[in-house]
Amino acid sequence: MTAVQLLRILGRRWYVLLLVAVITGVAILLIHRVPGVYWTQVDVVFLPPKTANALEDQNTSIVQFVAVIEREINGAGSATHAASSSGTLYGEGFRSGWQISLPNNGGQWQNNFNRPALSIEVVDSSPEKVAEVAASLSTRVARLVQRQQSEIGIAPGNHVTTIDSPSIPVVTYVQGSDARASIALAALGAVVGVLAAAVLDRILLERRSDRPDRARVETDSGTRPGRAPSSPI
Repeated sequence: MTAVQLLRILGRRWYVLLLVAVITGVAILLIHRVPGVYWTQVDVVFLPPKTANALEDQNTSIVQFVAVIEREINGAGSATHAASSSGTLYGEGFRSGWQISLPNNGGQWQNNFNRPALSIEVVDSSPEKVAEVAASLSTRVARLVQRQQSEIGIAPGNHVTTIDSPSIPVVTYVQGSDARASIALAALGAVVGVLAAAVLDRILLERRSDRPDRARVETDSGTRPGRAPSSPI
């Protein structure tokens, strides 16, 4: 199909382009009315006990303990999980939810859980809600850490402790780019409009070309519209 043929098709099926343009325009207006979300991320860092030998490598055993806490938290309640540890909840389209995860410092081909911390991520429609949920989850983690150690008989002086980083959650307002979204929708609408016009034009032309064939078949069979066949004398 040449450019001239395509332009002729678009000229014949202009109403298809108009309909798609109206739908695209409404979608763009709706995007501009979608509000942003509030988001925060807090790391609960696990610290070795003060009585630990500084010459010993405590990091590996603490990371294993952190993994136990992470499984306990996520198995006990309903949380929103991101598909990637490097992604964010709002980046994946969530507007309300939270997740607690063990940071993965590995690359594409191999995981590497070497940091003794749990990452708390919260997204919601108000900063107060985000800060409240983040503080509640941090407290929940700290209490679970102490309870787990007490249940297996570890003396309080030998407990692993936790601190929040940052100590006060920094809540950020996040909003997508309306300009990029509008450009993407406009491009998508243009492609859909051209394809729809071309497909409709082909269907209508095929139907129109079938009509003379049917009339020719009727003529060859000896039947005339509006006239009864003559009887032999």
